[in-house]
Amino acid sequence: MEELSVKDIQNALEVMGLPVFISLKELKLRYRELALKHHPDRTKKSDMMLKINQSYEVLKKYMENYRFTFSDEEIIKQCPRDEYALRFGF
Repeated sequence: MEELSVKDIQNALEVMGLPVFISLKELKLRYRELALKHHPDRTKKSDMMLKINQSYEVLKKYMENYRFTFSDEEIIKQCPRDEYALRFGF
């Protein structure tokens, strides 16, 4: 499996018009929207559909292969407000 670069992921997000924080479900919905809009049967331009397909595969691959850790440190990074609440008694 080839490694994805940060630039690959950033370019894919830009092509898909997506924010940084998305779910796999949101990615699939956006892909379907763009596929309907840019399908070669509708626009006669296959280059945009090729970019959309490649971007979708890059993002899907990244999301499916990302390894999560559930250490306290990682959870605090992902949910900093919870750590502040515990520390300051909110």
